[in-house]
Amino acid sequence: MPQSLINQKPIVSHPDNVLLARQPIFNRKMQVFGYQLQYQDSTQTSAFSSVLTTPAKADQAAARVIVNAFTSAGEFSVCDELPTFIRVSSQLLYSGNLLSLPPTTIIFDVIDALEPDEQALKTLKLYRKHKFRLAIGVNRGTINDDNDKAHPLLKEADFIRLDINALGIETFRRVHSELTTSHPNAKIIASMVQTQVQLRHCQSVPNELFQGQFLCRPAIVKGRGLSYSQNASLQLVGELQSPDITPQRIAELLSQAPQLSYRLLRLINSATYELTRTIESLQEAVIYLGLSVICHWVSLMVLADASGKPKALVLSTLIRAKMSESLCQKLYPKDSSRAFLTGLLSTLDAMLDISLEQAVSQLPLSAQINEALLNKTGPLGEICAAVIAYEQGDFSTAKEVIKIEDYQFFVAYGEAVLWANGVCNQLFK
Repeated sequence: MPQSLINQKPIVSHPDNVLLARQPIFNRKMQVFGYQLQYQDSTQTSAFSSVLTTPAKADQAAARVIVNAFTSAGEFSVCDELPTFIRVSSQLLYSGNLLSLPPTTIIFDVIDALEPDEQALKTLKLYRKHKFRLAIGVNRGTINDDNDKAHPLLKEADFIRLDINALGIETFRRVHSELTTSHPNAKIIASMVQTQVQLRHCQSVPNELFQGQFLCRPAIVKGRGLSYSQNASLQLVGELQSPDITPQRIAELLSQAPQLSYRLLRLINSATYELTRTIESLQEAVIYLGLSVICHWVSLMVLADASGKPKALVLSTLIRAKMSESLCQKLYPKDSSRAFLTGLLSTLDAMLDISLEQAVSQLPLSAQINEALLNKTGPLGEICAAVIAYEQGDFSTAKEVIKIEDYQFFVAYGEAVLWANGVCNQLFK
């Protein structure tokens, strides 16, 4: 009988020498529109999603990512049939090798500046003729009073990226206004949105798409406390984390919220756990899965209900928790359940829009988990820090924090994504 969350067989293989993560791109309703792939050739030291040191190596990495992402049936599906932005060099576009790929979900995002010459224009028109969509970035070097003269290839772009960090808020607003007038058919992506404050600035203009780390950051308003429901939810989560919690007490708590009991049993009886018989009561669930696992699930459901946050935040939390657990299983097997809990609580500030210190202070957590959450120290803290770096595409930092083989990072992440997708489908039915 499984006593931990590690109860599925490995289902993800790894592409040779490539690290891969995905970052969601959201629409105005905070629904996932698509994904931008972050990737790196593991023989290099820089992420090819942002820095190119060797163009040939970058093209090899991009090619491997594309092949593994879109031709490996039954393995880690990075796109979930949503639009997927893959950053490619101009040289790879010019080669013509990408034209045989399916154009329905792939969007080529040009990572180095195309010279606005006849060859570039002819190439982009060829991809457009084959129904491919293109994304082109605008930076300070291409901004002047006439954007078409500064960047004439923009008329071939389906998506235009504006880096709000690089441009600054005022320049972002001005350029956004100019581009929506001169290129009304292109969707503008506000990229590198790191905070909720930046998100609100981006939402103040008629922007359609947003990409960045803002989802996992709290929108803290000075002087505002928790709502009654959030406070009650945090108290319940605190009781669930108490070392004195019993199955009987959990049953009492869930009796006050029958919907939670129903969702919990539905999740446990889903394909997520592959049980050989139907679990019909909480007591049976504790016997089969263990008390800590049940507490983890109820905590997540309570927080998700109380926060009113997008499904994508719950998905990101689950991926972080599962990947932390998987890596910990390889390094410190006895602490894997604690690693899962650490990942689960690492987005508590974003869930409740309070500081992590304030949230953690109200929970009876062990000193080991407290240190991991607040200072990213100790084995659990290092694993959590590495997972956060990996999900952001900062693969070099992830590899510096914990010493583990590159393919183990990739497999842990891929399996976490697949697993979290299945769980979310059950939680949000």
